[in-house]
Amino acid sequence: MCTLNVIALLEDGGPPIVLSRISLFQGGLSRLRALAISPIADWLPANPLPVLTHLFLSFHRINDLRMPDILSFIAGSPDLEMLHLSQFTLLPEEQPNEHIPLPHLKHILFSNKSLLPSALALLRRLVIPPSARTYLGCSNVHSQTDGSILPVLPSTSGADHLTIVTEDTSLQLIASGRATNSSFWLSAHESADSHGDVFATWLTRLPAMFPLARLTSLQLRLDVDHPGPTVSRILRSTPRLTTLEIIFSLFFGGDPESSAAENSLAHVCHALCLNATNTHTDPPPEPQLCPVLHTVTIALESNSSTPLSDYTRWLVLIRTMVHARARMGRPLRRLAVQPMHNAVRIGARQDVVDAVHEAYASLAAAPGIEQFVLHQSSEEPIAFAEQPGVWDWGEVERYWTVKEEDRPRFHYPWEYF
Repeated sequence: MCTLNVIALLEDGGPPIVLSRISLFQGGLSRLRALAISPIADWLPANPLPVLTHLFLSFHRINDLRMPDILSFIAGSPDLEMLHLSQFTLLPEEQPNEHIPLPHLKHILFSNKSLLPSALALLRRLVIPPSARTYLGCSNVHSQTDGSILPVLPSTSGADHLTIVTEDTSLQLIASGRATNSSFWLSAHESADSHGDVFATWLTRLPAMFPLARLTSLQLRLDVDHPGPTVSRILRSTPRLTTLEIIFSLFFGGDPESSAAENSLAHVCHALCLNATNTHTDPPPEPQLCPVLHTVTIALESNSSTPLSDYTRWLVLIRTMVHARARMGRPLRRLAVQPMHNAVRIGARQDVVDAVHEAYASLAAAPGIEQFVLHQSSEEPIAFAEQPGVWDWGEVERYWTVKEEDRPRFHYPWEYF
């Protein structure tokens, strides 16, 4: 008798497939290893699939399935290595505190406008290895509510690298750990009925969501109100940080007191100047924040009307911070600076670009600096989405090709200009 190993039921643009559980899953599928259903109708295989390793389910049509139905089916597939749920919007339900072990899981994905509370409700019921790479592609996020707060997950508990990029209503967050070979990726979009906050409150709760004390590397580009205090709050929780890469959006010229964006650069530079006694005076003990920090990359985003005097003021802030770290006996060994990010795109005059680069080249002589890099405006100074092992599509697409809307992709904010 022929034994099926792979079944893929994929729509071709017509009406949803209507099948009988009895006619299709009446037996003979106990050796099924891969199952893909798109769209999923109001049914799931009723019998366990004990050797199933790959499962893809798309929920983009309305159905009567409930969270317990999905959990029951997953519990009958203990050998799962790849679990991919598209447009997963099933409502969380109060259930007995029973957990489902998936000891072989390598990848778990919630993609294509899944709901964050739904994804988190399911994740809380699963026992998965720390090395299971986790992707949450979620929309309609109400970031100010408790339902959007992440628990410490197996894939984040050992993270030593963290990337956060926000722009308008979107947030990209990637956490990875070398020791556990773990990877977590959150691609979130704020709900249209959220007003003004746009992940600002959510970011203040980051220390409760991630073990920041383990971080050695941090990449930031925050388009939120008053990002300076937010960054400082994060840095206050990262005593092991050795590498900081950050893009500051400085879109306002004129009076520095009028610009929260410009104040963010001043706020962070001043915070990194503080010593352990919370003063700027002698004698200088070790730094209050990030005492083992030795590698810093700073990129500045501005606009074509930004006067040269603003760049000079920003240079003073950076130089003061570098000198202060050296005075405290913890000099930066590597400093990379890009004073005009994407100058061509913003239409900056070439004579201004040349003058700015000439001025910032003086940072090479700052005390303690062993390696100085002055990035040209056309370069990408920070490789936000190029962390080793962040994602491996080979196993996810072993039996079928994932549609573009279900595929994680890191978006640079400036790609849309």
